[in-house]
Amino acid sequence: MSELITSAAPAPPLADPDAEFIARAQRFLAGFGANPAALDPDVDLVDTGVLDSLLLLAFLAFVEEQRGHEAQLQPEDIIAIRKLRTASALIRSSHS
Repeated sequence: MSELITSAAPAPPLADPDAEFIARAQRFLAGFGANPAALDPDVDLVDTGVLDSLLLLAFLAFVEEQRGHEAQLQPEDIIAIRKLRTASALIRSSHS
């Protein structure tokens, strides 16, 4: 009986787990007049002036909606939503 040898195809690269949330967040913020060029996932949106005090509250509500449930916010959560990538990580961690 001959042995069948198969070669496994290399696994496809993992998709960016944050990409879907980041795209939704960019559309949300652009709807409030944010400059799409300023919406880099790794840039602090407060320091760059994208999020002012009122838009920060609206974005916080958006992030909570993306989490799928109301959560007791911790001080580090407010820090996390200042960047799109860390906001995404916050959402992913709440689904774990």
